[in-house]
Amino acid sequence: MLAVDLGVFHRKTHAVGPKEALAWSAVWVGLAAVFDVGVYAFSGADKPPEFTTGYLIEKVLAVDNLFVFAVVFATFGVPAAL
Repeated sequence: MLAVDLGVFHRKTHAVGPKEALAWSAVWVGLAAVFDVGVYAFSGADKPPEFTTGYLIEKVLAVDNLFVFAVVFATFGVPAAL
């Protein structure tokens, strides 16, 4: 999915605005929800809550990392397009 995201949808660098960021976040969360439905279909009712819990924990940790990246990039003056 990373190769598709970077190789197909984001070939050219540009500054990402809030609307675009929210739209892409919705796409990836939606794909995770579809995957969770597949987990339910193939594994029964016990596994989807485990997947959802792990996904939410990883999402929270990713937001924490974004704060660190924002501070580092602002400190070094990295342009928004990069």
